Amino acid sequence: MPSANPAADSDRPRRLHFDAIVIGSGMSSMATASLLSRLRGQRVLMLEQHYIMGGFTHEFSRMHKGRRFHWDVGVHYIGDMQPDSILRKIFDRVTGGGVEWAPMPRERFERFVYPDLSIDVPADEIEYRRVLIERFPDEQNAIDQYFRDIKKINAWFGQHFMKSGSAFIDRARAPLRINNFRSVDISTAEYMDRNFSDPRLKAVLTSRWPDYGVPPSRSSFLVHATVDCHYLAGGYFPVGGAGAIAAAIRPLIEAPGGEIRLAHRVEEILVADGRAVGVRARNLRARKSQGDEELVEAFAPVIISGAGVYNTYERMLPASVDVAFRAALRDFYLRERPASAVTAYCALKVDPREAGFEFQGENHWFYCDYDADRVFANGVDWLAGRTDLRWAYLSFPSLKNPQAKHHTAEIIVIADDQAFAPWRDTTSWKRRTPDYEKLKDKIAGDLLALIEARHPGFAEIVERVEVSTPLSVEHFSRHPAGAVYGLPCVPERFRSKESPWCAIASPVLPGLYLTGVDVCPSGVGGALLSAIGTTMQLPAKLGFGEVLRAGAAVSGKATL
Repeated sequence: MPSANPAADSDRPRRLHFDAIVIGSGMSSMATASLLSRLRGQRVLMLEQHYIMGGFTHEFSRMHKGRRFHWDVGVHYIGDMQPDSILRKIFDRVTGGGVEWAPMPRERFERFVYPDLSIDVPADEIEYRRVLIERFPDEQNAIDQYFRDIKKINAWFGQHFMKSGSAFIDRARAPLRINNFRSVDISTAEYMDRNFSDPRLKAVLTSRWPDYGVPPSRSSFLVHATVDCHYLAGGYFPVGGAGAIAAAIRPLIEAPGGEIRLAHRVEEILVADGRAVGVRARNLRARKSQGDEELVEAFAPVIISGAGVYNTYERMLPASVDVAFRAALRDFYLRERPASAVTAYCALKVDPREAGFEFQGENHWFYCDYDADRVFANGVDWLAGRTDLRWAYLSFPSLKNPQAKHHTAEIIVIADDQAFAPWRDTTSWKRRTPDYEKLKDKIAGDLLALIEARHPGFAEIVERVEVSTPLSVEHFSRHPAGAVYGLPCVPERFRSKESPWCAIASPVLPGLYLTGVDVCPSGVGGALLSAIGTTMQLPAKLGFGEVLRAGAAVSGKATL
């Protein structure tokens, strides 16, 4: 029956209907949507508030002096992408085999640099152990035990997650004991302090803590073990750049009739009869003069949020929905501040190798101290103007990507978003105040000076620098505090009673599911596992075995 008010009807959002709706386009969201599309033929609607697909796997470019430079924002390197690895099979299934992987240098894919010690990390576990034992011969037994322990934890956690679809370690069917501990529910520092004597060795073994954003005193050893194990065979980079991932996945989602709508911010998860039934999204680029719809309502029996637990439960669910853990979730965010970062994206005049530098595409971790807590504090104090910067991570996307035409570098420091609080309510990205731009100029200068002090002449080959801050991250991702790794990887988040919000199947609403690094440890590998964990719990009933067999079929290799 026509409405008595046609004008009111014209203002109502158009209603769309799909088999599933995915909020966000990060790695886990893309993987979940791809698996549902390819293995179940479902029509999936993906809504992304950014104007670029991919979340932290996307890349951006800038024109400068007639040349186009490219940088990745989150995919600095990925482990376990060697042919025939399980993770590679999963990735091939998710991308339809559409992404090639370039290995980083095998002799040295990372370098850990400390005040009086430098360790070159080879892409070989046996060789890496030999390097460590040669430097720390008195701790050989503990080093050997460490490698046994992290591999044991990695295998145990993978089996637990694939069987249960849950990262909660208290729900494991068979609890795991490791050297000197009855459980893996410990901090990284607890393990290190009980098993090693030399503080330098403890620092070296935990050098990758910025990969998950939490220093050893606070981080879960479960996460540290899985991350360190992830790189035992070296690192890889997507050929063509990180953007190749979304480019390969997009047509797979669209093939059965799915849609990907960019610049669409989900403002509310719609609820009816006590279950999630759809979403209301705002088209951030709508132009009414061209007939664009500003609001869109979409409905599906399955709603999957890859936007993080805070956005899902605090910002998207109506206030009328009873979320018993709202206060506890807010308290967790206040108590365990999520990690963000400042990054200097550098356009280089020349290939750094031709300028006489020894860089071959490896990562460099520069640390001023063997105490990670003091290193972390230095980053906070530096932004607050209390001290000079004394640590950073250096990466060369162009040296990792064999198709890169122009050379780039990235310098990154884990950051405290509170240092940028004075500008949070100013105008949006690229339109903030002059004093904010002045702070960014200082950041760029400090980051370049740190690299210049260790590699004289480096600043001379940099011709353009663009700095991103936690405000930049928050603007594009909507993650509170500009979080780059989701919820902090502290032991608490892997306990079901203390962090019920990390469950894949929402304990609040039927029909609502979560995916992403908030339901599985951080990184691209964790995102892929979380996607499988999510699909295992959906009505579509996709299992790990089916995904793995399909992945092997795509790559043309036999299954395990």
